[in-house]
Amino acid sequence: MSKKPRSLGHLALAPFRNDRSIALRSHAIAASIALVSTLFLAATSRGEDLVLWGRSHATNPASLQSPTSIAAGIDHAAIVQGDGSVVVWGNNYTYAAATPPLLFDAVMAGCGEWHGAALRATGQVVTWGSNASGQQNIPAGLVATQISAGGAHTLARRPNGTVAAWGLNDLGQCSVPSTATSVTQVSAGYRHSLALKSNGTVVAWGWNQYGQCNVPAAATGLIQVAAGGAYSVGLKANGTVVTWGSWPNTPPSVQNFVKIAAGDNHLVGLRADGSVAAWGFANSNGIDVPSFDAPAVDIAAGEGFTVVLLETGEVVAFGESFYAATGAPQLEVVRALACTDKSAAVADGDGMVEVFGDIEWSNSGNVPSNLGPVLALAGTHGGFAAIRENGTVAAWGSTSTLNPPSITGAMEITGGGYHFLVRRADNTVVCWGSNTNGQCNVPGGLADVVQIAAGDAFSLAVRSSGQIVAWGSNADGILNVPSLSAPPRSIAAGNSHAVVVQADGTVICWGSNTSGQCNAPKGLANVARVVCSAYSTIAVREDGSMVAWGGGSTPGNAYGPAPIPEGLADPDLLAAKGGLAFMSIVVDDGVFADLNGDGVVGPADLAELLAAWGDNGGPADLDHDGVVGPIDLAAMLGAWG
Repeated sequence: MSKKPRSLGHLALAPFRNDRSIALRSHAIAASIALVSTLFLAATSRGEDLVLWGRSHATNPASLQSPTSIAAGIDHAAIVQGDGSVVVWGNNYTYAAATPPLLFDAVMAGCGEWHGAALRATGQVVTWGSNASGQQNIPAGLVATQISAGGAHTLARRPNGTVAAWGLNDLGQCSVPSTATSVTQVSAGYRHSLALKSNGTVVAWGWNQYGQCNVPAAATGLIQVAAGGAYSVGLKANGTVVTWGSWPNTPPSVQNFVKIAAGDNHLVGLRADGSVAAWGFANSNGIDVPSFDAPAVDIAAGEGFTVVLLETGEVVAFGESFYAATGAPQLEVVRALACTDKSAAVADGDGMVEVFGDIEWSNSGNVPSNLGPVLALAGTHGGFAAIRENGTVAAWGSTSTLNPPSITGAMEITGGGYHFLVRRADNTVVCWGSNTNGQCNVPGGLADVVQIAAGDAFSLAVRSSGQIVAWGSNADGILNVPSLSAPPRSIAAGNSHAVVVQADGTVICWGSNTSGQCNAPKGLANVARVVCSAYSTIAVREDGSMVAWGGGSTPGNAYGPAPIPEGLADPDLLAAKGGLAFMSIVVDDGVFADLNGDGVVGPADLAELLAAWGDNGGPADLDHDGVVGPIDLAAMLGAWG
């Protein structure tokens, strides 16, 4: 019986373990890879591992160590485990979802928009992620008993009941009023702040465009406060809620809440019996509460998603997978891969297609029922296209690329910003989609094409003679193809740059260099092919090793790759380029710290790490910072056993 194409749903997180480094299973070699602006998706040659890395390190959660509390931000979430470690997943736009190093005594975590924070048992506060607005400028000597992370600021309650605030203060959200004394709890919203006093009243300050700081007279006798995107809420001792500001609709009639959590546009309440209720704007998919196998003990709310901790220790997340997309299928063989902004498509060994991530993004999950087995996939910002085994082409998702022309004999397909290119068996090129810059105006007489590539608003073709033909937008001089010293071997295009591998294994880059995407490392040689994300480049050498450059080479740069996962090699690279993306699905069995390859992380591996202490790089450099040191030791201990 033939398989049907299917889509994998929104956000369904199972319990998980989050190791600091990302690795493939032992000796796995990548056989296929797809890139978008900040997303790298690879499938191993054995086909059973899917790895994404780049802007986000989100994982399908597995094997949590006695979780005690959870937190959620705009697009990432955190779990504090019983051993004091913190697990983070979701959007890693500025490394906000990277597990903080050397943190083994945390009692509380907070998630902002681009940063994270944790409170240690000692009262010290640890932050990570972006520092663009001073999110990591923790006040000197601060000792805290409770913290809360907002959009780009953090609040902390001191033992004496006063409040510390740091980070973005454009609307006064860090200008703590003198009345904020005898405080028992703080809550940071998108751009405003709340403090609950011991007498059950509230002090509010910061952004007040929607009245979120206009505390109503009814807000008395409160036991908890929560600050959302443009609203505030207080929980009373009788289990009811009081709200003010731009309120996300009416709460359920049956309340009896013992805890509340405020997302950007929705609210979540936890009842004493362990049941959960959520309500808010209709476009916030975090309000559709699924059934749970056990009572809930903690809740957290982000932008359009909700995270629930069950008394069994299981963590369940539901709602939008805008940045924290999960649900990568486990396939024995991967034939093709492609990505849109927020979703990915995979074809298995039989050519059947599955879509995962945010499948509602541009209807990217609407795989045509008559698609059948496919040979190749490609993605644009919002849509997918596929070459069927019979050489015809189908597309779905974004309306701008939905209706391809009638094509037969299709051999190669690639996606740009909002357009697709196909190379046919007669080596001619067909293009469809957005043509605002002439990127679909295939030059007349173009034939003998052996390879194609597409950028955001331009197209490239390599002829059998070695000539590279470019058309479309000439922003950043992308149509001014440089002279080559040897025939082209491989070509790839980013958002507004292009890279060609010459027959001698050297590379030439041209176009935009705003993020260093054209700064190929000096002496780079023996390159087999290249793959471009929107603002970065990866070269695959003939021995399968990879090197990346461009935006994202340092934490805080949003437009490029994080370090390539340890052990990922790809001598037979197949690539497809899509649009922007902010998600990661990682398969990781801990082998990154198994230095001696005996199948277990233990004393022998520790001995090897200590022997390499202080060395520059090498297998023991687990965090890829160029030196073997305390962070690598922490990563090894986190994977112990």
